[in-house]
Amino acid sequence: MIRVEAGMSTARFCQLFDMPERTWRRWQAKARTGTAVKGPWP
Repeated sequence: MIRVEAGMSTARFCQLFDMPERTWRRWQAKARTGTAVKGPWP
């Protein structure tokens, strides 16, 4: 993972990409459960 390899905090990573930290944490929670993020699209 890019953030971990760079030794960057979650807050700094989100700030760099102008992303709300809550969004990042929500994506990470979904990734941990193994559910599909979106799709499949028809």
